[in-house]
Amino acid sequence: EIGVFTNLSHDHLDAHGSPEHYLASKAQLFMALPRGGTAILNARDETAPLLADVIPAGVRVWTYGVPSRGEAALAVDLDATEVTTSWTGTTMRLAQSNVIPFGPSALWVPAIGEIFAENALAAYLAAVAAGVSPFAAAGALVEAVAPPGRFEVVARQPYGVVDFAHTPDAIERTLRTARALCRGRLVIVFGAGGKRDVHKRAAMGRAASVCDAVVLTSDNPRDEDPAAIAEAIRAGIEPGPEVTLELDRRRAIRDTYRGLGPEDVLVVAGRGHETHQQIGEERVPLSDVEVLREVAR
Repeated sequence: EIGVFTNLSHDHLDAHGSPEHYLASKAQLFMALPRGGTAILNARDETAPLLADVIPAGVRVWTYGVPSRGEAALAVDLDATEVTTSWTGTTMRLAQSNVIPFGPSALWVPAIGEIFAENALAAYLAAVAAGVSPFAAAGALVEAVAPPGRFEVVARQPYGVVDFAHTPDAIERTLRTARALCRGRLVIVFGAGGKRDVHKRAAMGRAASVCDAVVLTSDNPRDEDPAAIAEAIRAGIEPGPEVTLELDRRRAIRDTYRGLGPEDVLVVAGRGHETHQQIGEERVPLSDVEVLREVAR
């Protein structure tokens, strides 16, 4: 009875063929909502109006948004006027809302980053749409925890973060969060999966250009040459960061963390919670979290 649209990103295009087909797949969820149901849309995603156009009559539409996503493509029912992050969580200051006129003026989640602000707003609206009181929904968010490998802070001073970001948009947003928290140098270790969305690699490199240093490594290369994948990413990196190549992912994480200063932040991106690396037909045990935890001891 409730459908939530978070965003349309450059992901899964190897399966869907194009962003248009990917959006059409998402649209099916909303086209199937029953009369009296609720569609919850991210008003600051530019494709949200296309979904709004296919929602059946009799379905209530609620929207939300955070400033960092850009201009609103639809009127915003629940608007976060300010989002602030710390090493313990994320706070959203809320504008007065017509759909929830007597709710809290702020929300907080013990998860770090803009993406969690968006997800928290969506979950809050969905809970209220399902009949939960606004203050109870806000209280439940306080008890929520981020999934493993989603801006997971594994080490502190220097900080080491593991994140699942593996699209240009996700890398950009993760690094924006890390930069806001960073008092020293910002460094990223990442690669790209083999046989998956090959056209996004240069854009991933551009997104990483905000860092002070970039270490290109192997992700899940599958049957591709990891060095060729790294070069495709390097082609998109703009002048500025120091760029190095270390295809042994374990060594890349270990050596990069050991070279950090006390105020630096390392983001290990791409694999998040995964515990095995796909190399050819072989699944090799490798957890970014465990490697980082071990070197930080």
